[in-house]
Amino acid sequence: MNQKIDRLLGMGYIALSATAFGVMPFFANMAYRSGVTPTSLLFLRFGIAAVLMWGLLLYKHSPLPRGKTLLGLVLMGGLGYAGQSFSYFTALQYAPAGLVAVLLYLYPALVTGLSFAVLKQPITRLKWFALALSLLGIVLVVGVQSGGQLKGILLAILAAIIYAVYIMAGAKITEGTDIRVSSTIIITSAAVVYGVYGAQHGLSLPNSEMGWAGSIALALVGTV
Repeated sequence: MNQKIDRLLGMGYIALSATAFGVMPFFANMAYRSGVTPTSLLFLRFGIAAVLMWGLLLYKHSPLPRGKTLLGLVLMGGLGYAGQSFSYFTALQYAPAGLVAVLLYLYPALVTGLSFAVLKQPITRLKWFALALSLLGIVLVVGVQSGGQLKGILLAILAAIIYAVYIMAGAKITEGTDIRVSSTIIITSAAVVYGVYGAQHGLSLPNSEMGWAGSIALALVGTV
């Protein structure tokens, strides 16, 4: 009974995660209409989320990892998460949000392939069926969507590739680590990268209430 409950909870978390991830382009476009650049938006996204996550850790008195685990989490955030998010949010400026979001979901197929090639995990019939359906959906959406520039499409695919590698690395690095702690370090590392970039090149903050609403929602819903 407990296993069934855990499985249902896991499926519920997956659905909630996918929903929160799927609405990010909507919030991003709200912010873009207020004059925010991708790097400035990402600084706001990760900066606001980092503050909230550190508040949670202080409240829970959660201990931080050390050594290789800490370094791995920092690299996951500073390289993997920062690189993936930059590719994804820049793609939104060159291709329709729906197309970019769907292309990002190439990553499950990439993760499955990497798991088979690197970790020697078997691909069951159910996985093959699920992958076939997801890839068919991507092909149909790409065929329907129009107006996207090649640059945006390539950036969206690059985001999917980086995210697949990020997930593979994260499965090993975060093993045995409190998910709240690992998430906080990863988010903070990404915020530092965009903070340093913003300090050198300047930040463009939202110039409207709608822009701030989109930026804060991106941090709360799409990140925390």
